[in-house]
Amino acid sequence: MRALRLHFIAFALCLPGFFARLGAQDLSLTRPGSLILFHPFSYADESYFTPLPFRVSGYAKIGYDENASLQHTGTKGSVYNEIGLSAGVNIGNERTQLTSDILAGIVAYWQRPGVKIDPDFNLGLAFNHAFSERTVFNLASSLSYQAQPNFGSGAGVPNIVTNFLDASNKVSFGFQWTPKIATFTSYLLHLIYYDSRSVGETEDRLEHLIGEEIRYLLRPDIVAVGEYRFGSVHYLYTDFANSHSNYFLGGSDVLLSPRLKFAFRAGAELRQLSGKSESEISYPCAESTLTFLYRPESTVDWYNRYGLEAPDNTQSSYRKTFRTGLKIEHQIDGKTTAVVAAYYSDNDYRGPSSFNENLVEANLELTYQITRKLRLIGGYTLTRDFSDMVSRHYIRNRIYSGLFYTF
Repeated sequence: MRALRLHFIAFALCLPGFFARLGAQDLSLTRPGSLILFHPFSYADESYFTPLPFRVSGYAKIGYDENASLQHTGTKGSVYNEIGLSAGVNIGNERTQLTSDILAGIVAYWQRPGVKIDPDFNLGLAFNHAFSERTVFNLASSLSYQAQPNFGSGAGVPNIVTNFLDASNKVSFGFQWTPKIATFTSYLLHLIYYDSRSVGETEDRLEHLIGEEIRYLLRPDIVAVGEYRFGSVHYLYTDFANSHSNYFLGGSDVLLSPRLKFAFRAGAELRQLSGKSESEISYPCAESTLTFLYRPESTVDWYNRYGLEAPDNTQSSYRKTFRTGLKIEHQIDGKTTAVVAAYYSDNDYRGPSSFNENLVEANLELTYQITRKLRLIGGYTLTRDFSDMVSRHYIRNRIYSGLFYTF
């Protein structure tokens, strides 16, 4: 009941939205710190051939995982099957837009010790509404319930396979004061919650982030930004790494061309640890995103983040992290698409037992459109954890193939 109650609360909070245009400014530019940086691969069938504003598809995959339990020693490989349904919607007009993608599936491991079935649930929602030419309201949410850690977003302990909920929900309100000056006020709530009490006692937490952003239109394609954020991290069952932070950031959103968008923020974070250490830390903070449509149906997405993050173990008060992710989706021909994605993070854990950890994941997927409704997919994933803490160090290879069918 404890797990079900928190899952319901997180799901109820999932109301979406991303970016909207506001008067003379183009506020639809990708901004750093967005909830869904990007998925390594689209978890919903794109259904290029349907004329409807919604799509539904089913999928089935079979693969092999050489380290199904993410162990340093005594690794155990396993064949696995994955089945599920995905759906999406994209509706709206000039003032209101709603998009969502949802996937519900299971992953069954044949030879993995212990629990053999993992859930795989993902939900992304985005809604924005322009009340007038000067006022806009945005809601944005992402939710996942899974057992595997997510190297792209940094959610989940990297060497533990057990069910956990990762939910982020952001509300923002924008107002244009003059043709060149606009503000955005936002609030973000992030929840990490594990079904396992033994893991959740040190990992379950709520993160709050309040932001005030002032935007000045330098040129039609350049917006200068100044931003203040107040954030707090509250662990549900321990206060060792609880903290609150003040962020002071500056940057810009730039439309380099109709196909190339770039945004960055840079500044400092002042973090006050409220656990046993009760110390204050000053540290640089920077983040950026880039989106490039280099040819029809072929894109490049790249994000970077450098700063402090909440730790995922009881021996650390915080971690200094550099995180980057690159995804390239290339349309080879009318029927074949290739996706390459890579993620890297350098984590310097600080506390009574300090250590360094580097995480790397590389993905390759090929898709072939057999018919208008049927797609064949195949892929490979390499995951590597380079850690000073020997028990967390491991390597993992996965390969899979499968079919998507659009109803």
